[in-house]
Amino acid sequence: MSKVLLQRGRQHWLVVAAALAVTLGAGAASELGLTANSSLKPTTAASASPGAAHSTAGSGKGSGTVALADGAHPMKFGLDYGSTLMSQSPAGIRTSLQDAVTVGAKWVRIDLPWETVQPNNALTYKWGKFDVVADTAKSLGLKIDAVLDATAYWDTTQACKRGTANTTFCPPSSDADFAKFAAAAARRYKNRGVGAWEVWNEPNLAARWWPTPNAPAYAQMLTTVSNAIRGADRGALVLMAGLAAVPDDAKQGFVSQNRFLADVAHVGGSLANVDAVSYHPFSAPTRPSLAGDFADVSGSPDNLLRILQTSGNPKLQIWITESGDTEYDGALPPFGTKPTATQLQGQAAYATDLVRTVSANPNVAADFWFADQDIATEHLYWGLRDETGKARPVFNTLKAAIAACGCSVG
Repeated sequence: MSKVLLQRGRQHWLVVAAALAVTLGAGAASELGLTANSSLKPTTAASASPGAAHSTAGSGKGSGTVALADGAHPMKFGLDYGSTLMSQSPAGIRTSLQDAVTVGAKWVRIDLPWETVQPNNALTYKWGKFDVVADTAKSLGLKIDAVLDATAYWDTTQACKRGTANTTFCPPSSDADFAKFAAAAARRYKNRGVGAWEVWNEPNLAARWWPTPNAPAYAQMLTTVSNAIRGADRGALVLMAGLAAVPDDAKQGFVSQNRFLADVAHVGGSLANVDAVSYHPFSAPTRPSLAGDFADVSGSPDNLLRILQTSGNPKLQIWITESGDTEYDGALPPFGTKPTATQLQGQAAYATDLVRTVSANPNVAADFWFADQDIATEHLYWGLRDETGKARPVFNTLKAAIAACGCSVG
């Protein structure tokens, strides 16, 4: 989640053709001459409308399993924690991760910041904090999508050090150094709860790749890092960085997800060791079933699936590694206002529509809700829980939606 996205007012764009916006998945892809992602196995009702996705949930009563809802397909559901767990006690980590178990998610998305593990040099590692997180997740039956990001200060380019006080979002000066860190992480955690490695976060924003997004540079880094991860763990699942859903806007430092993915995909070999591309559609107040950001998976004229197919990467999955909503007025300056009952109900309704929409699109392999709990110090009010730890209505609504879908798999 980028503060830039919050500060621009969470503007989102509906596709011109409304029919495409509401006809996600295989149906929309067919109209565009596309086929569903061949690496997924949709149900026979995969082209059903999102609104039908809950009509038969629970029909497996008495069988020990929950039947898939009409139109739904098996997919991964996860809960996003960012880097919040790294500062918690072991007991706090377990309590926080239990939320994912409770809502029915089998995955969690957690930052593994390079700057935290190697704060001083390339020779020493400080794994202790993430060891506790990974081992606790595994003990709870959860798999981790670990986000490799946050350049260590000692490897930041001199230009970036001079240009910004916060070097967290500066790209590495050495792809080889970053790849060495990634390989060490892959070796350490391949049997300790980490199920996927996501290489960076939202590089199509200047706020995440200073001073301006650079698809060829990211493609080169992705090639180097994914090769290193694969060398350390042949069976590793590697994800291209989550792309923010934004328009092309040089003044704001935005490169659209479509153009950035196309530019990366056309760099020879950049996706050779990648299993999935990641995407971050935030469409509130528009519901996902009506939003252009979600149609952009496979239902808009220049969608992500089309780019993968036409660039020779038809088997790559599409993971939504951040999604969610806040109806908090505090999502925009001035921060800190309290939500109304109507706003809380709107957030809960968004979660229901989100699960129905993504589970009805056979081209979505995973969806992660952002986030488990608010981070008030960063003005991020998107949690299932507020900053005090109190559960919002959305907590139980998301839980009910995932259960009704019957499609959450590991």
